[in-house]
Amino acid sequence: MPRRSVLTVLVAVALLTVAAPTASPAAARTLPAPAGCLPAGETAASISGPYAVGERTVTFVDHTRSTAADPSRGLPFLPYRTLVTTLLYPATGPALDSQPVVGAPEAPGAFPLVEFSHGVTATGPEYVPELLQWARAGYVVAAPTFPLSSGPGGEVDDVVNQPADVSFVLTSVSALAEDSTDALFGHVATNCIAIAGHSLGAVTTLDAVYNSCCADVRARAAVEISGLLLPIDHGTFASPPPVPMLMLQGDQDDTVPYSLGQLAYAKLPSVPREFVTFVGAGHISLFGGPWGGLLRDSVVSFLDYELKGDVRGYRGLARRIRASGVATLQRAGGLQP
Repeated sequence: MPRRSVLTVLVAVALLTVAAPTASPAAARTLPAPAGCLPAGETAASISGPYAVGERTVTFVDHTRSTAADPSRGLPFLPYRTLVTTLLYPATGPALDSQPVVGAPEAPGAFPLVEFSHGVTATGPEYVPELLQWARAGYVVAAPTFPLSSGPGGEVDDVVNQPADVSFVLTSVSALAEDSTDALFGHVATNCIAIAGHSLGAVTTLDAVYNSCCADVRARAAVEISGLLLPIDHGTFASPPPVPMLMLQGDQDDTVPYSLGQLAYAKLPSVPREFVTFVGAGHISLFGGPWGGLLRDSVVSFLDYELKGDVRGYRGLARRIRASGVATLQRAGGLQP
């Protein structure tokens, strides 16, 4: 999981380099209730679960980009990038709360795809207890492990390469869904994609969705948990695409200061967005305690609204947040269901 020491540089650089975009609040679009991106007759659009969850691990190798050496960990230069990816998907069988079932048969339907990026020193599988709940709600979740920011001694420098990793994973999972010999064939709505992440993975998400360097045009929604804006040297957030975003953070975050999360919220005025603040929660503790269930419900309700067109659950969640006593809600940029 993310460490305070390795994110210190991120915080300092963000304070110095994040410039206000040229767009103004007046430019924000007004959103009608979205129709979602699943066909009206699609099973996945009408059934919200809970599903059983299957799991598989797939290794994707991008031969068009290299991996830098990390002498401190004895990792050599490689002329390719390897992304071992955990896939969680709606499956047939009993819906288990505690764990997915390896190799379980896929549930009928084509489900939206959510890519999830982990924090520094973490791995994709470490987030399975959280992501399991997303898959139970009817989403295929792809959680890659990045080659240099993961595991003990993982560092932040390779974040500049991670947005392209995100796009490569999305392309690779979409290819599986279009391969008639693969078990995932026909079970992913490849035009219905969200990008998400936590901590350094949230930095990656912001770049992969909104940075001119590397914004993936396939993204229909974004989920950013405990992150900040950190422009990389060949991109800008000056004119971000109007992809709706859910931002979530604890106001007692001791790794990424809460003020930087709020700064990111303010610096993207043309983006339809909402910010859920978990009162008293920290960088990692927001996934559990009195906040965990509300965080999961917030993510699922937001994805259901943006990708499946479910307005009722989204409206109900806003009331629940305001009545919870452990969270508050801000909305801007025309995001009013």
